[in-house]
Amino acid sequence: MTIRQRSLVSILVFLGGLLMTVQVGAQGTVGFSANISAQSVQVGTSITAVIQVQTGGQAVDGAEIHLDFDPAILQVASVTPGTKLPVTITAPIFNNTAGTIDYAAGAFSNFPNTTFDLLTIIFTAKTAGNSALRIPATGLPRRADITSVGK
Repeated sequence: MTIRQRSLVSILVFLGGLLMTVQVGAQGTVGFSANISAQSVQVGTSITAVIQVQTGGQAVDGAEIHLDFDPAILQVASVTPGTKLPVTITAPIFNNTAGTIDYAAGAFSNFPNTTFDLLTIIFTAKTAGNSALRIPATGLPRRADITSVGK
């Protein structure tokens, strides 16, 4: 293994955790997904993760997301909310010691019904290793949810 190979960081997306989906009526599947800018990067460089809401054709009026990551491997540099849910319920909060990100937003009108960006997260790779970005399996108080016109 060369020095360069040892200085790579990978971020993995647990499809079972991050791609949280719920079947909603005849319309389709509603859930969260993530687009990651790179699978492997060098220590000290950035990784961008865009968290999206898949609406399944439903009118979405709220989304709450909680994410966990390995703080020994990654550090959050910034979290930027999307624009489709303009009412902030919980401002984007991250904790680089605990490895957590939390955010909730909603809308009172103009409900999006197509896939949209909820959050853009920029991580900095701290050290070599693998880190998963996942929605915690536990319930309250860190329960991820998407609401469709108040439901």
